[in-house]
Amino acid sequence: MSLRTKLLVLVILPLVAIFTILVLWQYQSMRGIAIDRAKEHALLLTQATARDIEGQLAKAVQVTHTGAAALEAAPELVGDRVWPLLEQLVRRVPLVEGASIAFAPGSGVKDPAAPYVWQKDGIMHRQDLSESYDYAKRTWYTIASDGTAGWTKPYDGPVYGGILVSYSVPIIRGEKLIAVISIDIPLAPLQQLLSVGEFTKTAAYLVGPNDKFISHPDEALIMQPSTTGGGPALLADAAPGTLEQYSNWPNDEPHIVAFEPIPTPDWMFAAAMAEDEVLGPVYRQLIINVGLLVLAGVVIAGLVLGMGLQITGHVRTLAAGVAQVSAGDLEAKVAPMRRRDELGALVNDFNTMTDRLRDMVQRVADEQVARMAIEQELDVAGEIQSEMLPHEYPMLPEHPEVDLHAINVAARHVAGDFYDYWVHGDVLTVVLADVSGSGMPAALVMVRAMTLLRLFDDPAQSLSTIVAKTNEELCDDNDRQLFVTGIIVRFMLKTGCYELVSAGHLPAFLGGEDGVVLEEGDSTGPLLGVIPGADWESRTGVLPVGGWIALYTDGITEAKNIARDEMFGESRLAVGLGAKATENAEALCKHGIALAEKWHGGQVDDDLSMLVLRRSAKT
Repeated sequence: MSLRTKLLVLVILPLVAIFTILVLWQYQSMRGIAIDRAKEHALLLTQATARDIEGQLAKAVQVTHTGAAALEAAPELVGDRVWPLLEQLVRRVPLVEGASIAFAPGSGVKDPAAPYVWQKDGIMHRQDLSESYDYAKRTWYTIASDGTAGWTKPYDGPVYGGILVSYSVPIIRGEKLIAVISIDIPLAPLQQLLSVGEFTKTAAYLVGPNDKFISHPDEALIMQPSTTGGGPALLADAAPGTLEQYSNWPNDEPHIVAFEPIPTPDWMFAAAMAEDEVLGPVYRQLIINVGLLVLAGVVIAGLVLGMGLQITGHVRTLAAGVAQVSAGDLEAKVAPMRRRDELGALVNDFNTMTDRLRDMVQRVADEQVARMAIEQELDVAGEIQSEMLPHEYPMLPEHPEVDLHAINVAARHVAGDFYDYWVHGDVLTVVLADVSGSGMPAALVMVRAMTLLRLFDDPAQSLSTIVAKTNEELCDDNDRQLFVTGIIVRFMLKTGCYELVSAGHLPAFLGGEDGVVLEEGDSTGPLLGVIPGADWESRTGVLPVGGWIALYTDGITEAKNIARDEMFGESRLAVGLGAKATENAEALCKHGIALAEKWHGGQVDDDLSMLVLRRSAKT
């Protein structure tokens, strides 16, 4: 038996049998699903129309209550002042065609006692209802005279000249009925709102609690029982959100009727949709789908037979190309095939893959070279920045009365922490600061801050003034909102007196040879660079012989021990420095940083900086 015959017997014939069974099963399942979806669609359209009517009626109710509240709070709204309020109420809600305020008999309000505004053909009309009839006996008045709001049953409005429903709200002051405010909604125009989506043969109805038509395509049947004209009884009691099928209502054709309540006035919306209009598209689509399935089966059988004989040869060709790539030959190619199916796409993708693989290998190599160049540039930038920090060791050898040392360990190529010092006469100024973030942006702010502090330094001015000037300059053009925290100390070499300003920085430590370490004090002002016009206070003190002051950044105190989920903290640093209180400034700096790194278990992820100034001898 040839391969073609095997393909026909083992593939095509079973495929035809399976496909026939599938078509029959698919038709039955699709038919039921399609009919259910069509009915669900019809119900959703009905619900959308009901929600639209409910929304407009709810808006009318809300506006009426708002008007009642306004009148309750404003006793001066009487006489001619109520006409504009009523006209505004009519204009705000499209369904509302009339509104009135009927003052309670005995309230003493007259002229007008029951102002009524209604709109017809776009023209606004006014009338005092007390001149036409005794309004206190009308249902629209009595329904709210007991202090509760409510809807009336439909009635013939003698002034408006048509069938209306009214919603009335009492106006009460001090537990006394003052007036009733009422809105009128004519029933005939409601019919224009009762369209249901794309169904043009729909007959739509509004049914009241008494099972009478509130709205009907035939205006003559408004206010007639729902059984008039052969309609079903108890329409108002139908379960909401349901569908019923009637064979001869509202005419002699089958209809699907959807019911949805309108809660605000306690009405029921019923939409009778012609069955052929709802389900006709479903049956037409089913016939098309089945025909397409049969045609597709015939085409597929032919394609399977024709394509099956070609696949093996193409697969062998592709396998040979894959073997070449596996052997390391990235120039391997497979001859393009004149096919638009997955196999043809696979061949094209194979050739594209080898091209991309070759390009990727080259790109990775190029990126590695570029990355190395950037790393070299950052190394150079870090070296330049490091050179900007003081590196004289020992610092201030010409001033033996003071022992000064500082260390900065950068977390990246370029650090955000910095320190500096300078001497003017007998005055030594030291700075330790931390720029928010790390990397190149923080380094640029660091350089600017160092330059400004040196530029503005003047022994004749207070340290807080110099800090304020530096802050104003840092605030300018600070789009990134990078800020600086820091401590600036002005130390008198001869007397040991010092002046200190802390800009949102961690408290300095004061220590002596007795091993006692205390916090110098809280910050004397906000951080630098983000609050223009800020002020700082300065603190003064005297550093005894042998005493020292230690400044540090949060990289030390916030070094985290992962195993204990706990930061190093200021208290551990103070205890550690106290243990080395008699050591020189360099030893104290190294010890503080070593403690933080040991606590973290290696190199810390933030910049680590520390500066120690010790008064070493009397002058």
